[in-house]
Amino acid sequence: MPPQPTSPFVHRELDFYQTSDNFYLVPLKNAAANQKGLVINRQTEEVTVSEGVGAVVASLYPSRRVHGVFGSIRLIAGKYLLLVSRVAKIGEIMAEPIYRVKAIEMIPYHHSELHLTEEQKRFNTQYIAMVQSFLQSDGFHLSYSYDLSRTLQSRYQKNRELENQKALFERADGRFVWNQALVEDLFGESGQKDLDAFCLPVIFGFIVQYPVVVNGKNFLYTLISRRAAEGAGTRLFYRGVNHCGHVANYVETEQIICYPNGAASSYVQIRGSIPLHWSQYPDLRYKPPPTINHDLPNAAHFLGHLQSVLSETAMYESLVMLNLIDHHGPEEALLKKLHSTFGEISYQLAPKKVYLESFDFHRECRANRWDRLSLLLDKVAHHIDKFGYFSTTERDTYQQGVFRTNCVDSLDRTNVVQSLLAKCSLEQQLTHFGIISHGQKVEDFDGLWHMFRNGKDFWCGSERLGGQ
Repeated sequence: MPPQPTSPFVHRELDFYQTSDNFYLVPLKNAAANQKGLVINRQTEEVTVSEGVGAVVASLYPSRRVHGVFGSIRLIAGKYLLLVSRVAKIGEIMAEPIYRVKAIEMIPYHHSELHLTEEQKRFNTQYIAMVQSFLQSDGFHLSYSYDLSRTLQSRYQKNRELENQKALFERADGRFVWNQALVEDLFGESGQKDLDAFCLPVIFGFIVQYPVVVNGKNFLYTLISRRAAEGAGTRLFYRGVNHCGHVANYVETEQIICYPNGAASSYVQIRGSIPLHWSQYPDLRYKPPPTINHDLPNAAHFLGHLQSVLSETAMYESLVMLNLIDHHGPEEALLKKLHSTFGEISYQLAPKKVYLESFDFHRECRANRWDRLSLLLDKVAHHIDKFGYFSTTERDTYQQGVFRTNCVDSLDRTNVVQSLLAKCSLEQQLTHFGIISHGQKVEDFDGLWHMFRNGKDFWCGSERLGGQ
């Protein structure tokens, strides 16, 4: 049986009211005079869940209908409440609806800006514009019952009964919850149990679903890419690892297959910047050379990153690092430092098993020789078979290890290799569940192959490599 929806549940729709003293958020479902609601004092910033809120706001007209509490943020002028004002359903995973966030509103606690100087007003306006620009990003996703922050395997592998007693926000994987600090800022140290129903974890990334028919059999293909909240940054400006072991642009990608009989299987991969202290700040050159900082403790922070990946939270027994950077030219120094540092720390990772495989992608695949990627697949074929995938069937099988892929940007070259690994796993899963016969490949089926070959929406950047 799949994990049951969380208890207590998270409110899906609320009416938002405001007075000179308070904000009120009243759940739409089963609204009544004695309905419990969220009360936020605009002066003291105290947050409580109170009974009888329905009667208090009965004479007030709701200023807006909202779909969740995103948190709060403090700028120069004071505190702002962040509310999810529009969502769009994009599909379901194991019968649990998932949504894309379409709009987030900022509501000030203060009534005016008379307490600010003209300079403060100008800066506050700039900060509001910056926050709103980010909140308008297209990558925020949420679910009121399915934990999008965690893999399907982790939801099953942990103590289900204990986990099902926790609220959705409490059991979410904080690595991928982008509004965690904002929710904590809003609710502070309040220990009220009823607050759980207003805490909504939101991830940032990409989710796509496709219904597929192969050999007359249906299944639902889902791809979720979760971007880590720590280490986010733009290309060139943010590279490498920090002192906490977090790497730039760390992403966990999960491929989920849902079958008509209610079973599901999944396969997880990760990507992230090379876990060393290095930079590549833009200059007048098209491709600035990487610069390594040898003064910082590269080995210690490299080790911290790998220990984090292999932690109890991630539940991987083994890790294969696939490094796709050039073996010559400006990237060569980074390659040598990666291998020498890995040699220093690998013995400290026991009993976990960690491997480093380097493949000169540009050299091996020059002149569009994409067939030479088979050289890399042959090198890691035994790992692919050993790692396997997760299945929810009665004979629960677990993914035993994970591939961590990187190039310099962890974009184009990484996308190609991750799509190939995903394809290999998909063929294993579809064969196991009787969708395809042993020996059949994804490319044998036009619709399925089209999804991979032209899936630039899945593996962003593959269009630059010829859509192969």
